[in-house]
Amino acid sequence: MVLMDRIWCLALAAALSGPALAEEDANDADGIQGLLDSLPEIKAPGADEAKAKKEREDLNYSTYNGICSAKVMAHFKAPRSVTKKHPAVEFQMLVAVDAEGLVTGLSANKRSGHRSFDTAALDALNAVGQFPAPPSGWSLATDRVLLTFTANSGR
Repeated sequence: MVLMDRIWCLALAAALSGPALAEEDANDADGIQGLLDSLPEIKAPGADEAKAKKEREDLNYSTYNGICSAKVMAHFKAPRSVTKKHPAVEFQMLVAVDAEGLVTGLSANKRSGHRSFDTAALDALNAVGQFPAPPSGWSLATDRVLLTFTANSGR
C-alpha cells in the first residue's frame, strides 16, 4: 500500500510540473549530446594493424637495422677500462627476430676478446626486450639484425 501511494505521488508531481519537466528534458538532451560529442572517435578493430602493416611496408632492411641498433645503443654502456686500453674494440652479433619483433636467437659474429665489453652489449640487448615488427618481406629463417658495438657506441 505504501508503495502504491509513493507511485501515485510521483505520477501526480509529474503531471503538475509538465512544462518544467519538458524543459529539463530538453536541457538533459543537450547535455547528453554534449557528452557524446566530447567522446573520442572509436576506431574500427584492425585500423591499428593496417597502419602498422603500412609502416612495415615502408621499411627496408637498412632502415629497420638502424632502428633496432639505435634502440640497443641507447642502453649500451661500454666499460671504460676496456675502451681506454683498446679504443678499436668491436663486438658484433646477429639477432633473429620473429614477425612481432621478439628476439628468437642470437649469435656472436665477432667477439671483442673482452668479457665485460661483450656482456655490456648483451645487457643492452636485454634492456630493449623487443624490437618493432620487421619490414614486409623479412625472412624469419634467414634475415638477421646486425648489431655492431664499438668503443664509441652508446655515446
